[in-house]
Amino acid sequence: MTAQLVFTLDAPVASWTDHPGGSSTDAVRASARDPGKSHLAGLLGAALGTDRARLGDLAASLRVACLCLREPVPDLRPDYHTVARGRPLGGREAHSRFDQIRWQLANRGPRSKGNIDATTLSTREHVTGGLWLALLAPGPGEAPIDLAATAAALARPRHLPFAGRKALTLGAPPDPEVVEAEGPLDAIRRYVGRRPGLVRPWRPRRRQGDGPLRVRLACEEDYPGAPEGNVRRVRRSDVPRPRPGVGGLMRLYAAREEAQTWHPWPLDGDDA
Repeated sequence: MTAQLVFTLDAPVASWTDHPGGSSTDAVRASARDPGKSHLAGLLGAALGTDRARLGDLAASLRVACLCLREPVPDLRPDYHTVARGRPLGGREAHSRFDQIRWQLANRGPRSKGNIDATTLSTREHVTGGLWLALLAPGPGEAPIDLAATAAALARPRHLPFAGRKALTLGAPPDPEVVEAEGPLDAIRRYVGRRPGLVRPWRPRRRQGDGPLRVRLACEEDYPGAPEGNVRRVRRSDVPRPRPGVGGLMRLYAAREEAQTWHPWPLDGDDA
């Protein structure tokens, strides 16, 4: 039996962006179908009040899994942002954003002419209508996450939790609970058993055809008790590795393996 924290992740609009190549500055960023480790670490960091520079330590202290109860659909209205590189001002500890980009605004020109400070138009894809159960287990390191303290923080977060981007707030409270279970499926069974509303009316969307209703479980590679057999392995670049850099914190990401399995819903006793 392993202690696991389970909570509901209701995201009317979400942006679960992986970071191919370890960069967070891609001009076009598509949303993944499920939240990744960086998204869950960021959500927990907001609830706990953890500084962004320490999100790498927070991610290393836990293992994550996620059950998709209701498949999201792509939002046909992309979100546009402009990105401009600021220049730190020497001899000043504090300055405004306008001061940082004053030179760039006064010397506008296309990047093709060597203007590395030119503004980039950045596109963000969103998904809508998703519903997940997120699961956390302590990591194997010397400082595993305190599940009870994390559950208390999710119930009364220090900062506003969000679904990948600050503007995308959650649709319902996370309703966290720490359970003792043999693995993620057993933990989900115990959690949902005390919350029948998660079975109906929020029923998952059916796949095409008349087959049985099935849900997708995505587990980090070494999540304790993860199901084996009929596994689809996916490589995701979503492990936060922030480090100081020129002009501020560099948001870098490492890759990990994720194992995806499919199960009938509601879960029965033979689905492990």
